[in-house]
Amino acid sequence: MTPGRVDGLDVDGALGEPVYREVPGASFITQEPMEGLPASEKTEVWLLFDDDNFYLGVRCWNSAPESAWIVKDMRRDSRNVISGEYVGVLIDTFHDRWNPVWELRTGRFAGGWTIEAAFPFKSLRYRRGRDQVRGFNLMRNVQ
Repeated sequence: MTPGRVDGLDVDGALGEPVYREVPGASFITQEPMEGLPASEKTEVWLLFDDDNFYLGVRCWNSAPESAWIVKDMRRDSRNVISGEYVGVLIDTFHDRWNPVWELRTGRFAGGWTIEAAFPFKSLRYRRGRDQVRGFNLMRNVQ
């Protein structure tokens, strides 16, 4: 997936900007229990950027009623998060496990929830030069 340029996203968790309607989001596939199958719950992902930030937008559908969603812990980097429904993000530009400053907001819609995040380029470390290859991994866990 190649990030797309966008100007001035409002990181509010609503995914209300035109880009989320006009540009199709990337979809997930299942890794476990059978790799390559369509995901059990629809998930759309957008990677975007402007001059200052790298943005992530995620829309997660959940066919279960909200009262059945498993959300046990909402603290960033908590080990308990993995026991519920979550989206995990890994940006590791130097493979040094360094944790940058970033902004994140969540929201809800009928049938699911959203994430909108901004990672300031000035908080990310990267190699010198114009040609850049960076690692990015995103996962969703549905309990």
